[in-house]
Amino acid sequence: MKRLLCLLLCALLLAGCEKSERIVSPGLFYYPRAEVSYEEDGVIGSEERETVGHEVDYFFLMSQYLHGPQDPALRSALPRNTALLSAEVEGTLLKLTFTQELSELSGLDLTIACACVTLTCLSLFQVEQVCIQADGALLDGEPSITMDESCLILVDQSTQIPPESTGGN
Repeated sequence: MKRLLCLLLCALLLAGCEKSERIVSPGLFYYPRAEVSYEEDGVIGSEERETVGHEVDYFFLMSQYLHGPQDPALRSALPRNTALLSAEVEGTLLKLTFTQELSELSGLDLTIACACVTLTCLSLFQVEQVCIQADGALLDGEPSITMDESCLILVDQSTQIPPESTGGN
């Protein structure tokens, strides 16, 4: 019985250590780069932000995201004055509702903004999909945009030709 109690206590201590290691690690906030380079660093960059004490506070962390990047090499993904109205989790889906300002974006700008928000949410929270919508407005003609890891191909190494295969020196 004592052996079982010791094993249980050790398991609880180890679980507490794993949890505290997760808490101290900063989260990644993804934003478009201020200077876009399609050949080098790509379109999206990230910066670390402290998340201690707010790991499951979706609304707080996404509100912090809306303040924009601290790194001058990055720019805000969403239009000025965009606010978060709600952040709700349903299973592994995080539903974010922003104000109508989000609907000012379209095409590539909207896609990059949604990719940045999705990457941020996937890095911060235990979710697999992010549904983004604008209150009372359509996003490129759709009521919402849902993204997950499988639709975020940011760097595709298969399209790059290694220098040695080009025959040049």
